[in-house]
Amino acid sequence: MASDFFGQYSRLALVTALSSIALSVWCVWADPVVNNDGVYYFRAAEKILNGSWGDAISVYSWPFYPAFIAYLSKLIGVDVVMSAHILNALLAALIVVGFLSVAFELGADRRTLIIAAVIILAFPTLNKFRPFVIRDIGYLAFYLWSLKYLFSYWKYKDKRALLAWFLMAVVAALFRIEGIAMLVAVPIIVFSMERVYSGYR
Repeated sequence: MASDFFGQYSRLALVTALSSIALSVWCVWADPVVNNDGVYYFRAAEKILNGSWGDAISVYSWPFYPAFIAYLSKLIGVDVVMSAHILNALLAALIVVGFLSVAFELGADRRTLIIAAVIILAFPTLNKFRPFVIRDIGYLAFYLWSLKYLFSYWKYKDKRALLAWFLMAVVAALFRIEGIAMLVAVPIIVFSMERVYSGYR
């Protein structure tokens, strides 16, 4: 794709992501008590690990987030609680880097991106939910990345960016069913705007 955020600002992206992970570790250490929703996710993840998808759905009706927890747990050999915290730390890092990538697509220069990094790392609402086991973090992460690729498509008309938007939007919908609305609405908007622009040519 024509824009290359990581090519130009790879060091800033890496420092911001590592800072986010460090913040997540500190927040979990400071507040290790599992939130109520997390208990349901852990129970569903355990069912998935045992191969009981039906039981997992009976515990939690949208089981994809527990599935991510379960398969990461199996992949790296930790319990589902540790797996959930690792997953959420990685997803929070995706949020902060995604925020920078969106700012880049909207024309931010290096100074603006540094300010954006400070703002998103210090953002109270995000930091409040870092120790929580919640699927919203995954939804927001992939929602932001879908916006990045959507903006990239509008700037450069690169079909690969539109495909990347679709993939990010699908993953976002796996975390929250509300993401399906984005999958339906954006193609309609894109098609409508393309017709409007073609009318002016």
